Amino acid sequence: MSEWWEPVAALATLLTAIAIFVTTIFVYGQAKTAKQAYQKSSKTTEADIMLRIYGLFYKEHIWEIIMRLDNDEPILTGDKPVKTNELDDFLGVIGLLSQFIDNGVLEKNIVNEMLGWYIVKSMNNKEINDYVKSFNEKNMTFTGIVKLGQDEDFVKRWPTAVSI
Repeated sequence: MSEWWEPVAALATLLTAIAIFVTTIFVYGQAKTAKQAYQKSSKTTEADIMLRIYGLFYKEHIWEIIMRLDNDEPILTGDKPVKTNELDDFLGVIGLLSQFIDNGVLEKNIVNEMLGWYIVKSMNNKEINDYVKSFNEKNMTFTGIVKLGQDEDFVKRWPTAVSI
């Protein structure tokens, strides 16, 4: 009787091993698909965040600062100085970018390509630099502009923005 049962048991073991193998491949494929979907979703979210932040740069008072940076015009002095709360908004957006990079929400290279010139130019603008330093002396820091504006990758990518 054991002779009859042994081939059946061996066949059952083989079929079980094949079933486990096929199930493992299927589960691995599902996990890989889920990972790819997550990565795609993550990239879509990153793009959405960057577009929204890029949109903030087109707010009238922030755009005014950007235009003055582009044209090497005074920011806080001159005929029509920018209000400090408007400059605070601008620096706050840059601080937000820095936080997003630090927390892995945004990739530094994407921020650098889209807005790096303005960040480096801002940090190297004497008026903005002095304004940031005055806050840092009072422990009310604009760490984002300091961190990104002096970041080696940003400065290397945008050497013409360095003027101080």
